[in-house]
Amino acid sequence: MTTRRMAVLAITLLTMTACGAGGGTSGSSDKSLVIGLESPIPSLNPASSPVSTTLAYAYDPLIYWTADGSFVPDLATSWGYVGTGNTTFQLKLRSGARFADGSPLTAQAVVNSVRSFLKTPNPNLAAAGPVKSVTATGDSTVQITYSSAFPNAVQSLTQFFGAGMIVGPKGLTDPASLETSTDGVGQYTLDAADTRAGSVYTFTANKKYFNQSAIQYTSVQLRIIPSASSRVSALESGQVQDATQIPIDQVGASGTTGYQRLGGNTTWELLQFLNTSSGPLSKLAVRQALEYAVNRAAIVKDLYGGYATALDQFSPSGTTGYDSALDDAYGFDTAKAKALLKQAGYGGGFTLKLLGNTTTDPGGLLAQELKSELAAVGVTVQLQVDSGQMAAFQADLGSGKFGAALWNMSSIDLYSTATQTIVSPHSLLNPGATADAGAMTLLRTAAAADGSAAFASDLRKLNAYLTSDALGVPICARTNIDLVATGVKLPAASYVTPQANMIGPSAQYAVSG
Repeated sequence: MTTRRMAVLAITLLTMTACGAGGGTSGSSDKSLVIGLESPIPSLNPASSPVSTTLAYAYDPLIYWTADGSFVPDLATSWGYVGTGNTTFQLKLRSGARFADGSPLTAQAVVNSVRSFLKTPNPNLAAAGPVKSVTATGDSTVQITYSSAFPNAVQSLTQFFGAGMIVGPKGLTDPASLETSTDGVGQYTLDAADTRAGSVYTFTANKKYFNQSAIQYTSVQLRIIPSASSRVSALESGQVQDATQIPIDQVGASGTTGYQRLGGNTTWELLQFLNTSSGPLSKLAVRQALEYAVNRAAIVKDLYGGYATALDQFSPSGTTGYDSALDDAYGFDTAKAKALLKQAGYGGGFTLKLLGNTTTDPGGLLAQELKSELAAVGVTVQLQVDSGQMAAFQADLGSGKFGAALWNMSSIDLYSTATQTIVSPHSLLNPGATADAGAMTLLRTAAAADGSAAFASDLRKLNAYLTSDALGVPICARTNIDLVATGVKLPAASYVTPQANMIGPSAQYAVSG
């Protein structure tokens, strides 16, 4: 058995980073952690929630992805590919672990949970890979077989995705119960009496957890505070220890000084074309015209206050697939954009229906800026900016009514980015189910690559293809910022762990004061 470490997209449908104050161990008094979040948790069921890390308090993953980017045992103690081709993956499970319902963690329980996940429509399905079968090959061994090469099996089973968040037999028998209770092998269980959906979610320490020394707090509470200024006020008054998702324009404002800033280039903005098989966007010259029409430098300065870096390619610096030769692939050139539109037969412009959302684009500011910049070259943008829960945005994405959408990406390698964008006919961002033949060929080659060097080389080729073919408009890599109470140990935040690790299967990975 060979173990192979790759990297994966951690889709930031909701970026809910977390850390805490007042460290301690389970059983200590007044060791609570309170986090102020912008948006409600879409679902408490790992099989249907797009935000798996928020549920990690109650559901340990099979494999834990640490803040430094390495992978360590959690519910699985060892794992690896079998043979060549990256199509068969095996895991050995931890012994002695129990679900909240009291039943033991077994291979069949894991198989049943993963199969349930794969049958439930959810935005994390693409990240699970082309799973053909999941079987128990022993009391504590599980084998996953893929219908085609899949290099990211390890990452797909971590806390950043739902497939690896294992649900117990009781919860699987009654899936509706998972919206008001939890049934995982986790450090905490949901306290239903102190939880109000859409407002407050309280988790209390799980006395059945296999490693009690890892539990740093008697309780963790998530409070939904939609207003960023209100989250800052709650931090000032001591009501929360972590105010998440603070807009750049408020970071230096009164009330934000004296607190630690958790941030780094963790996400990047992409204007994704939803259908390139028909209409204006089917023409290369039109797509390239939109690349030249976007003033990335101005966006970085005016919208993100310098907490961002202009991006012309599909793989930011620090991720696998990045190529410095593509840094200046497109510049800001309205004259060139107009000339390309004329060349394509759209000298008089055209109308583009653009979908945005306030969760990843607070206030819809980036969407409004793009509307203005595209208007300068003759493209009329009909803009719709969704607000509230991501479910409505996802439904609009799949409606076929829009030509493009603004998407917020978190990626450690281009393979995962590509499978989540229009390259894959099965992705959320490809409602027309169209596939670019050249990109798909390069993607399959990378998927079956033997070794990290070959994988990186193949992804650079894919990056060059996507960039030259302008299958979307990368805009900038930017920072997501939390303001955290002083004296709190900050977790790392990067493309490797865009949603900061809050807890872990052992004390060394836990965040504490």
